[in-house]
Amino acid sequence: MRIKEPMPEFFNCPDCGEEVEIWTHERTRKCSSCGKSVFREISSAWCIQWCQYAKECIGAEQYEALLKAGVISQKAEEVIIPGKLKEFMKERGMSLPGENN
Repeated sequence: MRIKEPMPEFFNCPDCGEEVEIWTHERTRKCSSCGKSVFREISSAWCIQWCQYAKECIGAEQYEALLKAGVISQKAEEVIIPGKLKEFMKERGMSLPGENN
């Protein structure tokens, strides 16, 4: 997901099927056809969820907004990091959420 350089992604409205453009820094957008809210699906492996530099990367205001909206969580047990990424991080001595190194 690109936060610093947002890009449009397209999702189908679950109510009417209309294509809805949601930018990568947005969580939801109203369907122009029926007016219902269309939510983007965000993977739990999203780097902002676990990266220690996330707040600095996207800015404190955007980070807090994502926390408040429930898009991300600060609870380590809710974070799922893909296996290959875990291997990469361990090889480089990087700490993993919820693990004591």
